[in-house]
Amino acid sequence: MNSLPPEVQLDILKCVNFDQLVSVKQTNRYFNNFIDGYENELARLKFYKLNIIIDSNINQSNIYEIIPLESVISEFILNDQLKEKWQEAIAKSIPLYLQDYEERNLFAVELDKIYFDLKKKKIRHYILKLPNFPKNIKEMSIVRCWLERLFNCFFEYTDFKNLFNPEMINLLFDDDKSIPLQFLIQKPSLSVSSLSYRLDNTLKFVLNHLSISESLSIDFNENNISEQQIDILFNILTKEGNKLSQFCLKSYRCFEMSRLYELIFEHITTSKNCSKLVPVIMLEYISELNFEVNKEAENVEIKEFNGVKYTKYKITNKHDPNLKFSFCNAEFKGNTDFIFKIRIMKM
Repeated sequence: MNSLPPEVQLDILKCVNFDQLVSVKQTNRYFNNFIDGYENELARLKFYKLNIIIDSNINQSNIYEIIPLESVISEFILNDQLKEKWQEAIAKSIPLYLQDYEERNLFAVELDKIYFDLKKKKIRHYILKLPNFPKNIKEMSIVRCWLERLFNCFFEYTDFKNLFNPEMINLLFDDDKSIPLQFLIQKPSLSVSSLSYRLDNTLKFVLNHLSISESLSIDFNENNISEQQIDILFNILTKEGNKLSQFCLKSYRCFEMSRLYELIFEHITTSKNCSKLVPVIMLEYISELNFEVNKEAENVEIKEFNGVKYTKYKITNKHDPNLKFSFCNAEFKGNTDFIFKIRIMKM
């Protein structure tokens, strides 16, 4: 393999998994540097789940394996300008995680990894206890090193109830363009009622610091959604299609989500530019009224099966007859309300 051109070596390395890459890196300095240089194109260490949990909730039993902070080596060199910024952050006690200042919890990172024991699927839980309020340059360096390592991993899933502090992330890396400051997650999920931060701050973190390969899901377990929150969600759905391929929104405790459906329908029908719309939108919500097909709908199909009413139809944009969207609605009758599950896709 040493005699092969670099581009051929890269093609071969793209076919191996992360553990095999580690073995190749250990053969000599050339391959160690070569793999480091192309790490964004090669296999990543894969975890099932990434979470940020309250430190006091960690069970002290042997189901958790504590990761020693000193187990990672960094080649990062701190310059004087960045050192000064770090010292200011230390003096201000800027937290690593977003904090609810009424409670001031301490947090830890939980990493879940799937393994097989006698062909039986199991999950191993790792805990990474990073300094919540770095007190010196060494602790800042440790946090930076571990965040960079986490950015280079792949996570299948997360149900974030707590978040990293974007201010600290930006301070640690100082707009370093060589490192994508994003966690690569296949299907992240957020529960708005469990987050103590405003929805706009939460979505800023999602858009700036998550690279989502499949879908984003947000669950509103609250009694109401404000008009401002509806506007924020609508803005994301119509302008962030380059970052989100699928967005699922759920709300089974309030009726305001129907307003979001109306806004999306109007945008699809009347907008002169739908190029930035999220390609697949999923809405799940309750309504006091049963579903009525809009007069603009085409190719309407209605079927009932096992008590569920399915309505399929298409909508054509008024300004571009070639721009069409498919709608599929599943309607359930609850005890007092109707439950809708709607999928909207660009055709």
